[in-house]
Amino acid sequence: MPSQLMRVASAPGVQRDGTTTAAQAYTDAQWCRWQRGLPRKMGGYKNTQGYLNAVSRALFTQAANNFRYIYSGTPSGTDFFTIDKTGVASSVVDPTFPATTHPTTTGLPITPVGTQPFTQVNSWQMDAMYDNASNLTLLFAHCAQNLLDPSNTGNFPLYCTYIYGPTSWTQGVVTSGATITPTPQTGFVQVQGFGTGADGFGGTQQALFPNGISGGVCALEPYLTVYGNDGFIAWSAPGFPTDFTGVSQGSLFVGATRITNQKILKGLPLRGGGGLSPNGLYWSIDAVIRATFVGVPNGTFQFDQLTTQSSLLSDRCILEENGTFYWAGVDRFLMYNGVIQEIPNSMNINWFYDNINQAYSGKSFAMKIPRYGEVWWCYPRGTNTECSHAVIYNYREKNWYDTVLPPTGRCSGIYGDNLVGNLMGDPTPYTYNTTNSSGNPIVATAYNMWQHELGTDQILGTQQTAVLSSFTTAPITSLDSTPPNDSGISLGILQPDFIQAGPMTVTALKQNNANDQVYPGNTYTLSDPLTVQAATQQTALEQVVPLKETAKIIRLQFVSNVVGGNYQMGRTMLEVEVDGERET
Repeated sequence: MPSQLMRVASAPGVQRDGTTTAAQAYTDAQWCRWQRGLPRKMGGYKNTQGYLNAVSRALFTQAANNFRYIYSGTPSGTDFFTIDKTGVASSVVDPTFPATTHPTTTGLPITPVGTQPFTQVNSWQMDAMYDNASNLTLLFAHCAQNLLDPSNTGNFPLYCTYIYGPTSWTQGVVTSGATITPTPQTGFVQVQGFGTGADGFGGTQQALFPNGISGGVCALEPYLTVYGNDGFIAWSAPGFPTDFTGVSQGSLFVGATRITNQKILKGLPLRGGGGLSPNGLYWSIDAVIRATFVGVPNGTFQFDQLTTQSSLLSDRCILEENGTFYWAGVDRFLMYNGVIQEIPNSMNINWFYDNINQAYSGKSFAMKIPRYGEVWWCYPRGTNTECSHAVIYNYREKNWYDTVLPPTGRCSGIYGDNLVGNLMGDPTPYTYNTTNSSGNPIVATAYNMWQHELGTDQILGTQQTAVLSSFTTAPITSLDSTPPNDSGISLGILQPDFIQAGPMTVTALKQNNANDQVYPGNTYTLSDPLTVQAATQQTALEQVVPLKETAKIIRLQFVSNVVGGNYQMGRTMLEVEVDGERET
């Protein structure tokens, strides 16, 4: 029968669940996203900081005067550096942490949990808030042993430092009756959650968390909140985030309560309404609780449980974008935009939950790329113990896809801003030659920090390497005919339509029935159309690709794997001819 012209376009996204023969969407992809329903290559990434002292488990960024101030929480402290407007990073500083002062607190966690060393279980939560006592913006940081077990009940102190200069700064230390004493500090200092005696306002100082906290920290301006075991939550005096005892304004202005019966894992600020703000959302092991400001005379905050049937894969798997919250539960993906609901996912929910390494699932983390409307959940797949893959929800186009992460993996991620873009930590150490303080040569170990969505390639120092990007279509088969038939098909001329840099290839992946092993046909080159059009010897016929492939089920795999390679697919057309029906 005569050939027919068809458009090479599957439904957007990657169909991982179910069989490939049943898929209507694309069936495979690597480092590829969908925009306007069509595939395009993801951006490249550059090593922006190559001398982190330890693996990154959390990132926090703050901008001022064309610099981005970046903190990376590590198993044994924090790495601090800056990036200027040209993308040049400073050297790395490790702010110091003090010996703790309260009974039974143990400082930064250094003891193993079961068979796991502290380097495998320590995780961080960080947030920033302006402190009226110091007249500075402070970074608040909390390290606990929650990485592999979010329900871990170990309590540890809360610390703070000057976010723009942690090595040397002056803290306004508040004592009874709002007496403020300028106090020189170096590195991080412990936030006092335990007080004794009079507050100086006719009340008694509070003892809200004398043994530290197990959950983390969240700023609901002008309050700082901390949380942990058995639904515990406490809040500071307004505008004085280091005052949890009441010495700045009186004990009436600080408070603590229990809002559920299980550990609170994470808190985030929530947009308020009707003048009732600040508001917040808090995730416990099984519940989501909303905090609403009701005024100091009424108890400061009112709490209501939005659901007691939720779950959370890890405290690192939640993010907010444009007032909507997205998170990964232990068996489904969820969102909140005024009501909690499951994110529909018929594309890769089984692919994700059936293959995540459950023993290391707490290392999973969420990251967003707002330009493309994406939420990424990076996770350790199979036997990997660090994040090796990502599933991606495109909230703008309402579809799902996935990718293998770069070969060394990723361990943390954050969306910075239009200058630093997306930063992602690398969990794989490397060695380099240097000298010690005595001038003797040594071999040192360091970790990389990558800046993503830059260019098209991997850039490590002066070395530029191609980043492979590919996508594979849904099956082209006569089984989709009306009525279906079992005839073979032959592919003819392919008319590529790409915004393209560098050559690409297309390969026919063939089967003769749904259970047949996939065997590749020939591989054809799609020349860069700008190069083709610039070459005067190229004719219109030479700008198309004659495919000579026959099978009963064919999928087309497009690949870009050259330095500088890039593509966006358009209206690519293909000649298809149905062969004779199978003999009986």
